[in-house]
Amino acid sequence: MSFQESIASNNASYVSTFDKGDLPLPPSKHVAVVTCMDARVEPAGQLGINLGEAHVIRNAGGSAKEALRSLVISQRLLGTREIALFHHSDCGMLTFTTEQLKTIVKDASPGDAAIAEAVDKFQFLEFSHLEDSVKDDVKFLQENPLLLPETKISGWVYDVHTGKDESSTTSTSNMSAAASAHELEELKERLVTPPVEGETLEEEREAVDKLVTVPSTATGPLIAIDLDDVLSQTNQAVADCEDSTLRQFDAVSSIFLTNSGHNDIYGTQMNLSDFFIVCTGQFTDAHKKGHEVVTKLSKAQVCDDLKAVLLIDDSAENAIQCVTAEKPIQTLLFGAYEWNKRLSGPGDARDEMAYDVRLEREGGRKFWEEESVPVPEGAPLHRVRDWGEAIRWIRARKEEGKWQ
Repeated sequence: MSFQESIASNNASYVSTFDKGDLPLPPSKHVAVVTCMDARVEPAGQLGINLGEAHVIRNAGGSAKEALRSLVISQRLLGTREIALFHHSDCGMLTFTTEQLKTIVKDASPGDAAIAEAVDKFQFLEFSHLEDSVKDDVKFLQENPLLLPETKISGWVYDVHTGKDESSTTSTSNMSAAASAHELEELKERLVTPPVEGETLEEEREAVDKLVTVPSTATGPLIAIDLDDVLSQTNQAVADCEDSTLRQFDAVSSIFLTNSGHNDIYGTQMNLSDFFIVCTGQFTDAHKKGHEVVTKLSKAQVCDDLKAVLLIDDSAENAIQCVTAEKPIQTLLFGAYEWNKRLSGPGDARDEMAYDVRLEREGGRKFWEEESVPVPEGAPLHRVRDWGEAIRWIRARKEEGKWQ
């Protein structure tokens, strides 16, 4: 019996016990796995992933370049935020070159101009060194502008003889801090006409100059703060503040607070005169003419680039991303708001998750009152209810000698 002839009977057996028909479209682990089509590679068993948990993209050699189309769809439409790329030992892609395979194809159909023309357009993406091929593919993903900047990327080598995975290389993002800074410097050089109506060229250059220059007033440990969601929903007076101590500009679309002893903000004196405070978030820039420059850095990279000792953030998604980054940053998740008690991603924007539908499915249970932010064991993440609690937490760490 051929394989084709066995499909119907084998599927009937599968259908008889199938009970996964209600799984949502986006993968629950928000991860895309890129691996080889080799018949000895079995991703589900190898990685402990179940149906509905991950996208598995397979091709000859586990090529990142060939998988790119699927990865863009996976990220942009289905909410994945992590890529795990696998190559494996004893791979067939180590045994030939593109030119050799082109010759084989042409020799099988001598004189066929259509086949010769078609195969000559191919690059079969073979490689000669296993570990280098993983690193090259990870680098390709890191630098590709079609992938999201916050993507966590890892590269692995799977041993087909032992079943063991060995880590080859990891990255928290596909855009380096140096590359982002370089883009800003290039922007400054390109400014020959004001891009925003009503501005002078001098105003525009001054604004961009602030993007590439960190103030020299830092005198102590640096704390990064992103509370734009809280600010926008609770404190219009602060949002409209014209105080000269609040200098607004977009370094990462960010505000710098130059601390002058204390700032009466969010209703509580910050009283952190021996810290330098940098607030990162979506704010208007210094000249308030509507111009905006958007960094490709993730929040974790911003904090690492600034050498921040702490991030205070009102976004559960940002907080989790920063404490699980390659270089984790100590993070305080600010507030006990319903909207930051759970993680949300693009995959959650579905009609079947509308409030009334969800409430009916839950039988009237107040699901929004339950904490559902999964904090990895040992991650440097703490929730604080308000500024008073944040100040006390910071002071306690200072007294313990954590930050000098």
